[in-house]
Amino acid sequence: MGSMQEFIPDAKTFSEVKRDATEGGYDSLLNKHKADLMKMWIFDIIIGNSDRHGGNFLIQDDTLYAIDHGYSLNHQGPSFQHKIWLNHGFRKFFDEQLPQELITGIKNFLERPEEQQILEELLSELFDKQYASVCLRRIKTVGEILVKNGKISRPQGDDYWAYEISII
Repeated sequence: MGSMQEFIPDAKTFSEVKRDATEGGYDSLLNKHKADLMKMWIFDIIIGNSDRHGGNFLIQDDTLYAIDHGYSLNHQGPSFQHKIWLNHGFRKFFDEQLPQELITGIKNFLERPEEQQILEELLSELFDKQYASVCLRRIKTVGEILVKNGKISRPQGDDYWAYEISII
């Protein structure tokens, strides 16, 4: 177990920027970083991060930094192995077309079994073979949805906690 951190001088959390922004400034900030926020949302879904909020990413100049992944890759619990929960901080991205470069990157990965094998081997070194296989299935499941639809559809009703994609 360990932690590695890099200090980002003059960075603010999104929550701090949101509090400081004028009414038009906040929307402008969201629009300016929308593609990166969407990519972060998909990344969080893939790694099972259930704790993304405005205090868990930094903004410095024109760059976003995802921080605090303490609730990610939880291989101890069954929910990571069996379900992809879509209750993440950026619910506004349901039904929105995701950046084409993200979809193209995932499509390219899905078409390259040798790269998938390399990733699975590297993950096996960090965790174990079974968990590495689960991680790869998560990437494939989310990737197939994105390549087919270009988006993740909004769940029915208002209960985002109940929405899941089975990966078994």
